[in-house]
Amino acid sequence: MAFFNDYYKVSKLEDENKTKEQLLEKLMELRQRIAKLEVYEEEYRHAKEQMQIFNRIVLQMKDAVILTDRDQRIRYANEAFNSTYGYTRDEIIGKSSSILYAGTDEEYKLWMQKAFNAIARDGEFRSEYRNRRKDGSIFWASNTISLVSIGDEMEQSFSQCDQIPSHP
Repeated sequence: MAFFNDYYKVSKLEDENKTKEQLLEKLMELRQRIAKLEVYEEEYRHAKEQMQIFNRIVLQMKDAVILTDRDQRIRYANEAFNSTYGYTRDEIIGKSSSILYAGTDEEYKLWMQKAFNAIARDGEFRSEYRNRRKDGSIFWASNTISLVSIGDEMEQSFSQCDQIPSHP
């Protein structure tokens, strides 16, 4: 606390020794800083509002949605994913998305290679394939995978999955 008291005293003495023009210049500088902060505050408020809207949309979607990192580890899953696949968030976050694929590891690797080739070429990948729930049951799903960037992080994989009620 003594530091702040000493700083205030020195600052007050400096202000007393300044000319009227210098004080007005300092006031203008402070007003500019305040204006910038108000702009930042408005941008932050708008971004926060947009994130809340996005969050409500994803949470309420009927399709399963996951977000994976570059190594295909699941970082996010919505409620529809949890009910479709039978995993809780705690059980699935950090796991490889390969546990959802109802095929061999080699088939999964080939499928992912095909997916990322299509994404590189077309910006997204759409397919139908067999998925596996936590209880081991298999179902067909229509899947769309896109790459998204989140902040400064590298591209992430955003996957939306719609269960196909009957498949030939």
